[in-house]
Amino acid sequence: MKMKKWDWFIVLLLIAVGLSCLTMSTTWMIGSGSFRNYFTNFLQICLWIVIPVIGAGIIYFLIKSKKGD
Repeated sequence: MKMKKWDWFIVLLLIAVGLSCLTMSTTWMIGSGSFRNYFTNFLQICLWIVIPVIGAGIIYFLIKSKKGD
């Protein structure tokens, strides 16, 4: 079963809402509610998510390419 465009839209919307809530709670916990701090926290959270995903993807493709040989 393939996901339709509407399904992908819902998934991306839920991820965006989750990241936004996580960033807002982090910004409010620190005590400063400025947009600059919000954006900085958002970028840091995204980096903490993206770096392990890239690492796992590289490992996955390395293992997959070795099995193909």
